[in-house]
Amino acid sequence: MDSLVAIGTADRVAARITEQLDAGADHVCVQLIAAQDVDLECGFIDLATQLIR
Repeated sequence: MDSLVAIGTADRVAARITEQLDAGADHVCVQLIAAQDVDLECGFIDLATQLIR
């Protein structure tokens, strides 16, 4: 399961996404999972910031 699901900080998840793309993936599905009262938009912004570096 760990090879399919990235868990952790934005930089750790971004690194896993980059690994998948570098290995030849032409797309990667991203779904943030958090507690009900957590703002997912902030999570996506954090992740995007890591990916565009």
